[in-house]
Amino acid sequence: MSAESIHLVTGDQPVPTDAMPVRASLTVNCLLPVRSNDTTALVLHDADPANWRQWFPPYTFYHTSVQRPVQSRADLENYLRNESEIRSSFDKSAIRADLSAHIQKLLSLTSIELTPEPVVPPDYWVKWSRSQHVWTAYCFVFYRVASAGPRSRLHPADNSALTIAPLDATAHEGKPIVENLVELLRDRAVREVLESHAIAI
Repeated sequence: MSAESIHLVTGDQPVPTDAMPVRASLTVNCLLPVRSNDTTALVLHDADPANWRQWFPPYTFYHTSVQRPVQSRADLENYLRNESEIRSSFDKSAIRADLSAHIQKLLSLTSIELTPEPVVPPDYWVKWSRSQHVWTAYCFVFYRVASAGPRSRLHPADNSALTIAPLDATAHEGKPIVENLVELLRDRAVREVLESHAIAI
């Protein structure tokens, strides 16, 4: 964990006063495990290769401002779900539909089906935004691709970059993999789920 990110693991974990977020994002991630050379790999995306130079799982997001100090992870979760301007975005059916449409278009898939429920409970972080120069709170949600169309192919529909990286990688092709994904994939149970449900596309 770097000095620019704080993982809020437990409900009573305090948010440091010197890292108080003024922005927040519900970030809905897509875990697409694939079989590659008899091993399981994950599809990763860099939406802005010229500037970001970092790999992320494909995702959609909903941004909002944080209008009051949040004291702990539990307080942050309560604020986002019940007080923030994006509180309605936590509806599972809506975010699954948005994510499915985005991934299908991004990856030029003929069809896609996501798991009904997230792979793990929501994951909360506070990170320093290099683009906005403020502390930002993140609620990360991870859905897994359950199936994809038989004629699917990995090809970005824009000028972004795609790759397939091993589950245990922390960097790939000279770029770091985003820290919260690396942390998630250290969980053996998560890796086992991805390995047992890898698909061929």
